[in-house]
Amino acid sequence: LATVLLSTGDFEKALENIRRSIEIRQALIIDFPLNADYLRALAVSFYWEGETLSDMERTREALGSYQKDLDIAENLLSADPDNEVYRGDLAYVLNRVGDMQAKLGNAAQALAKYRRAQTLRAGDVKADPTNLWKRSSLIGTNAKICRTLAKTGSTESVKIECAITISLMEKTDLEPTNAADRGLFADTYADIGEAYSNLALRQKENPNERRKYWKMAREMYERSLRIWQDMQSRGIMSNANAVKPEIISGKIAECDTALNDA
Repeated sequence: LATVLLSTGDFEKALENIRRSIEIRQALIIDFPLNADYLRALAVSFYWEGETLSDMERTREALGSYQKDLDIAENLLSADPDNEVYRGDLAYVLNRVGDMQAKLGNAAQALAKYRRAQTLRAGDVKADPTNLWKRSSLIGTNAKICRTLAKTGSTESVKIECAITISLMEKTDLEPTNAADRGLFADTYADIGEAYSNLALRQKENPNERRKYWKMAREMYERSLRIWQDMQSRGIMSNANAVKPEIISGKIAECDTALNDA
């Protein structure tokens, strides 16, 4: 029911139902404290509580919900270290905790969470290099690191992380109708574009370097836009992503303005 309400934009009612599910699952765990399936189900409810609060721009509350999910995921994986589902759960929520910390201005804390997620994802890809979902998950995490480093890290560290992420995408073949992964790639190219834009803004004393990074940012935004436009033409773009081409076009225009002024 909460999922349906979220799809209609009724976040308050969705949140009510999610919190009711949390109450029910917490009651089950009181009766069955060692049942791992019930624990994971509770973690999933906390995750969706976090997602809903995040959509409502209640970032600090969302962080609290994701942290509860994270605590359960840590305990489940600690008890069963070889469980792939638990590894995936932990990596996923580490990213979302990092996203909230980044949004709240805690870049160092966010980066630490992204790094842990990256280690988990990289291990999964090494063990199963042909698995597209695992590979895409690693790419998404790498992009978060690249974007965060662009605000706080050294220029060289940003360039290295962005190059690794771009290389992974260029070596990954996607079906033209794979909307989920192609959307991820479009968002990732946009994230890298943002990272290069931030690098350009940091080059106050070096106009040549500044212009180079604006060009690199523009190229990443162009790649993102081409994906979104192709998805539009195929009729496989979701309503939630319908505004992305316009947003990315605006980013390209910003790059053009900066290049003209350089």
